[in-house]
Amino acid sequence: MRRAGTARPRVRPGDGPAARALGFSFIELLFVVGATAMMSTVAVPVLWQATDRYRTMGAVRHVVATLHHARADAIVGGASVALRFAPTADGIRFTTYRDGDRDGVSTADILDGTDPVVATPRGLGEFGAAAFGVWPGISAPDGTVLSDGDPIRVGAANLVSLTPDGTATPGTLYVRGPGGLQYAIRIHGDTGKAQILRYARGERTWRTQ
Repeated sequence: MRRAGTARPRVRPGDGPAARALGFSFIELLFVVGATAMMSTVAVPVLWQATDRYRTMGAVRHVVATLHHARADAIVGGASVALRFAPTADGIRFTTYRDGDRDGVSTADILDGTDPVVATPRGLGEFGAAAFGVWPGISAPDGTVLSDGDPIRVGAANLVSLTPDGTATPGTLYVRGPGGLQYAIRIHGDTGKAQILRYARGERTWRTQ
């Protein structure tokens, strides 16, 4: 019961410990939202760059795996197997052929059907913006200037042949990705094996992956 002469304290909206606590939490929330937005502006580009590297490396490993599989088929089957690279409307694609007359895979035998298709044409379309290509200003691992920008450097026929004795057509295949990403696949003729190299732009050198 209220004593006579004692005035009831007037409480205005927004006063009191609870209201002050609520206001402090709201300020904290604004701070968190602002900090999150700021971090997002940094994190999103980094995430995209990581995705581009992942997809481009996936394209490179896909080509290398195809080469190694063809090499194994040639050794086991006792007949040469070759990858033929050709430009199409969707970019450069590669098709696998097997030597049908035991004289090696050749363009002439491919065209007349003597060397049959082992696997249908494949490209790098499933790996985002990764593609066979060379960014301007990049030299080959041996220092040669790639003036014509041709990414398939395995001879005039654009054929990489893998033989039953484990050897291969020597050369280099170039795969590039967004943001200046550049990889090279070096095919060693004496072993038939493929080596992956990445171009380090800051150092202007190639590094083994």
